[in-house]
Amino acid sequence: MPITIPPGCPEESLRPSASQGELCGAIPAVDGGCLAHLSPDQLQAHLADLAPGADIDAHGVVFTADLLQRLLRATADRSLEFGNADFSEATFTERVSFSGATFTKDASFDHTTFLKGVSFSDTTFTEPAVFIRAGFSESTDFTGARFTADVDFAGAAFTDGADFSCAAFSGGALFSGVRVEGRMRLMACAVQELVWSGARISGELEVEAAAARVDLSGVRASERVDLRLRGA
Repeated sequence: MPITIPPGCPEESLRPSASQGELCGAIPAVDGGCLAHLSPDQLQAHLADLAPGADIDAHGVVFTADLLQRLLRATADRSLEFGNADFSEATFTERVSFSGATFTKDASFDHTTFLKGVSFSDTTFTEPAVFIRAGFSESTDFTGARFTADVDFAGAAFTDGADFSCAAFSGGALFSGVRVEGRMRLMACAVQELVWSGARISGELEVEAAAARVDLSGVRASERVDLRLRGA
């Protein structure tokens, strides 16, 4: 039986880089409108139906910090938990925080844009997490994050560095083809497989990690790279 994909939100795009007249196209939430285009009453009613651990489909949605916080509060009880979470191709126009959240199922942030920075400090990902070709601008914080399955940052761009200090990777930490400007730190980390193949480093990279396997093939760096690796 064929799968029917609902048409995207038909309202005008809220992305700062959108051209005049460009349509939103984000996944609809209520009556064809995405989360960012709902009326206050529609948004309140939609969020009231969510519960801790709910699946979230926010593909292509443009988030302000306030909209994200309202979504997070709707899925929080004593702790902040998501089920399947799809934020792929979403845009976050202000600095946002997922600190302390738990993603209990797949987490997708592929082609997501963080324009003003993001914090995933002390966040737990219990299933695969995908940040393929995500764009990270300004402060990016993954300190103390825990990944119990693979996390894939292939092709992502970090234009102001990032901090992964004290992060724990039970699976692979895949940074193949990433572009790094600014200072990137992975200090006091534990990881099964650390892959940086094809990465382009035009800032500083500091890695201090216990790793069972490391792939640095094809890495190009124009500034300081400090690697302190030991077997896991």
